[in-house]
Amino acid sequence: MTKSLFISALAAFFLLVFAGCEKKQPTDSLRKFNETIINFRQNDGFLSKEEMDSLKNMVLESKNSRLAKWKDSENKVDEDSLAGYICKILERNNIEQSKNCIIDPVSEHFNINFFIKNTANMDGYIKPNSQFQDALFGLLADLKSGFHGNDINLHYVNTVVTNRVPFNNSEAIENYIYKIDRNKFAEFGKKNKGNRGSTDFDLIFGHVLETVNKNSIAILAADFIFSPGKGVNVNDYLEKQRNSIRVKFTQKIEELNLALLVLKMESDFDGNYWNRKSDNTGRLTAKRPYYIWLIGLPQHLTKIAKNERLFVTLKSNGFTGDRIIFESLGVEKQPEFKIGASDKYSFNNKNRNIKVKRLRKGDKYNFILDVNFNNDAFRDSAFFADVENYEVKDYELAINAKPPKNFKHRLALSSEKLTQGPLKISVIEKIPKWVNEVNSTDDTNIKKDISEQAKTYGFKRIVEGVYSAFYPTISMDEHHVLQTVNLNVQLED
Repeated sequence: MTKSLFISALAAFFLLVFAGCEKKQPTDSLRKFNETIINFRQNDGFLSKEEMDSLKNMVLESKNSRLAKWKDSENKVDEDSLAGYICKILERNNIEQSKNCIIDPVSEHFNINFFIKNTANMDGYIKPNSQFQDALFGLLADLKSGFHGNDINLHYVNTVVTNRVPFNNSEAIENYIYKIDRNKFAEFGKKNKGNRGSTDFDLIFGHVLETVNKNSIAILAADFIFSPGKGVNVNDYLEKQRNSIRVKFTQKIEELNLALLVLKMESDFDGNYWNRKSDNTGRLTAKRPYYIWLIGLPQHLTKIAKNERLFVTLKSNGFTGDRIIFESLGVEKQPEFKIGASDKYSFNNKNRNIKVKRLRKGDKYNFILDVNFNNDAFRDSAFFADVENYEVKDYELAINAKPPKNFKHRLALSSEKLTQGPLKISVIEKIPKWVNEVNSTDDTNIKKDISEQAKTYGFKRIVEGVYSAFYPTISMDEHHVLQTVNLNVQLED
């Protein structure tokens, strides 16, 4: 080959390489952009304001025409068009996302309004080295260190908000819960014309929910015991409270995509106890339950739920591990899944179809699915590994095979008779059994009845009121659906 021919061939080669690179560049840039969208969404189940800003910056900084199409003549991002594209990418990956949540995303940062119910029935928890005080002090310290830049305000509440101070130094938290004694606790409860002798949870939730918004969550620590007052028809009072609480939460759910996380706690109790008749039973010394309620947007509560350090601290100070989770009902979540290969059926993961081969008599129809349930910070892997938490008709379900890489659970379905057509595999949840177990209907003999000392009078009525706000069409004895896998099963021709 002559030198000129060699140079020509080399030039042609480099032209082809550069042409290939230029052709490949948009694909690689767009692929990276798409992967970023999926990674952001799978991080905690939501696209935050900060993450959306990052995606917009990728568009603005890119010189690639595939991304530049979302820039206008003023070098600003066309948010509506970009949001539509993001929805398509998420939909392609079986991930639900509202376009409005993309155009108007919620910030990762949130403020915290912390409330302690300050009534006479709470005095027994205020004692030196009590788990109650240690747990709340530790919780607040972890919230402060784990969520930098978030404002935390400390409140006492009974019939009114009796005291409010910012948590801006160590002295504030010590005076609020760590070093406080009963006399000071009682003094704070009487400010602003507060009434420590009455417990009206309708009023308490009104004050607490007032502070919950797109930028703030509320946390309420209380015994959750009703004190109707002397001469009150207790049953009528509890029913009115249940309905009032339902209305309060319903109104807030209409404003926000609300979530609620309830933690069951225990602490030594040493103080006077007022029963359902509002009679002072005298001094009671026992291990008593109380509860921490976290109320706010799910994006914010999931960040707290994922904070392992925080829950280690709580467990060392009386957290029993029992919890309740309520979430606003919306479109059923569609988890990411993949139909497992088998010589007994053919499948199409794109349209979720399974075509099962006809079997010999006596054989079972079987197929497997590998699933990632959508980033549920409230429920651990063990929850999704329990077949009791699933509903599937006409098939037996097992969750005992090891899933392949990139998937967390493998579901195996089998049936002696093939049922053709749509098939739903739903993850369900019910009110946990401990709510009934902890509920007291008569605490008049609490001093002598040790089993009553571990219960909370009227607690179930409060839970019923909140439950009916979140799930108005579902009885408390029934289950509600969290996530659903939708398939279509047919017999091969």
